Amino acid sequence: MEAPCGAGECTCGAGECALRSRESAPAARGERKDEMDYRELSVWKMGMRLAKEVYKTIIPKLPEYEKYGLSNQMSRAAVSIPSNIAEGHSRESTKKYIQFLTYAKGSLAELQTQLLLSVEIDYLSEADVLPIIDFSNDLLKKLNKLLIALKNK
Repeated sequence: MEAPCGAGECTCGAGECALRSRESAPAARGERKDEMDYRELSVWKMGMRLAKEVYKTIIPKLPEYEKYGLSNQMSRAAVSIPSNIAEGHSRESTKKYIQFLTYAKGSLAELQTQLLLSVEIDYLSEADVLPIIDFSNDLLKKLNKLLIALKNK
């Protein structure tokens, strides 16, 4: 199977093309010629879907008095995941990309913790949270594969 960049077979297993050279010379407009748009990354798409689910299905179920507490923390963590993927992908080096993907993983762990806490304190049911936890675990696996591929470059 050919990788999206045409550089050969993609080895990251995350559907991303980590084989691209992240240190190539920038194009005339300040862009890397070999770089796909971050919006094409499956990990970014999954992060966006996760954030949307948190906003649409989780936050409305939390008590109103948590508006500036747990709700705020969850929304910030959820938004941080695709935001860090996008920011890292837009950086000029693999080292920075890895750094921001690591931030995204941290935000993902933070969100999972907040979801589990919400069940523990009876704000949410396990049925509310488990599908989102399962989806976030799939995203974590893809982020880990992408990180491994980038580190092995």
